[in-house]
Amino acid sequence: MKKPPGAERKKRSVLFAHDTGDQRDMYARQFRWAGLRVRAVANGARAFAEARRTAPDVIVLGYRLRSIDGPTLCWLLKHDPRTRRIPLILLTADVFEAHVINARGVGCDLVLTSPCPPDRLSEAAVALVGRSAALTRATRRLADRTARASLRGHAPGSRAARRRHRR
Repeated sequence: MKKPPGAERKKRSVLFAHDTGDQRDMYARQFRWAGLRVRAVANGARAFAEARRTAPDVIVLGYRLRSIDGPTLCWLLKHDPRTRRIPLILLTADVFEAHVINARGVGCDLVLTSPCPPDRLSEAAVALVGRSAALTRATRRLADRTARASLRGHAPGSRAARRRHRR
């Protein structure tokens, strides 16, 4: 089988938390095939500790995890300074609109219904990793441009800009 494009570059990491061992194994194989390093855990408390310890590039969670459920874990991760920028995918077997709205409200970047084809989930994870990396690069470029502009006196809050505004 041919590997997806980009699989040979620097390996990105995914933290996968699901309460069913068979699904953890199946999705972990697919993530590895897609070129991601995988850390799989069985419950929400372990997922939270592992996310804070390793800061993976993307986190995939089951909705009904033991100890801390998926939406609560999403909220905790999005409110922790170490993990708030990590993209989150939530897998749910329930297709109730309230669950999707709740998941989006607590900070999930993507909600997928389970059973989800493994290739679709790995494609979504790779896409979120790419989007996250692109946002980080864009943020750095913007910060660099702002810093250079402030040195030249063109930034909105610079002394030179305030002088120009007063005239």
